[in-house]
Amino acid sequence: MPSDSSSNRVAFSLVTFFSTARMQEVEQRMERLPRSPLDEMTEFPFNSGNTLPMLKDGQAQPIQSAEEFVRRLHPYAEQAAKELGVEPKVILAQAALETGWGRSLIKNSNGSNSFNLFNIKADKAWQGKQAQVATLEFDQGIPKKVNSGFRSYDSFKESFRDYVNFIKSNPRYGDALKKAGNAEQYMHELQRAGYATDPKYAYKVMSIYQGNTMAEFEPDVIMAMNQ
Repeated sequence: MPSDSSSNRVAFSLVTFFSTARMQEVEQRMERLPRSPLDEMTEFPFNSGNTLPMLKDGQAQPIQSAEEFVRRLHPYAEQAAKELGVEPKVILAQAALETGWGRSLIKNSNGSNSFNLFNIKADKAWQGKQAQVATLEFDQGIPKKVNSGFRSYDSFKESFRDYVNFIKSNPRYGDALKKAGNAEQYMHELQRAGYATDPKYAYKVMSIYQGNTMAEFEPDVIMAMNQ
């Protein structure tokens, strides 16, 4: 991920490049962005008291809208996407589904944020912190409540980095990486390899990916939002 100074130089160059009319158009489109981040949710995480009601990054203010979710996490998604060869948008859509646009993040036993955007479980190979939480999983299409350990991070950046490592280091996701150039095929291959037990997981991610909320976030809009 580029340094802050590098990002600022790029942002400044883009701002000077845009004409006044183009910037006004971007501002108008931003004003039309949907204000309810839950409009396109296809699944809500199981609320057992172990999820955070709002998304926080360190001492930052809670994220209160879908556009803020995308604006804050897009730089990390962009870096992760480059390493995997996928679109940043599909990674953000997956994180949006997993966390309800950041409103249902798993929390640690002391109430702190786990920063786990992709609900990756703490398997035997995981040596870091973990959070125990009750979740809904599907066994032959039937949902059931189970207690599981999930990985806990110190930041959202770390969560994205671990997501990349998790996908790249697991041979079972090899077919998904071969389809990285096609968002829908990539997601279906992740599901087929067992990333999630929900039989409609890929469909739900793609519903968000193709929905109106994500469609509003074109690169120039995101860049303008980060000024």
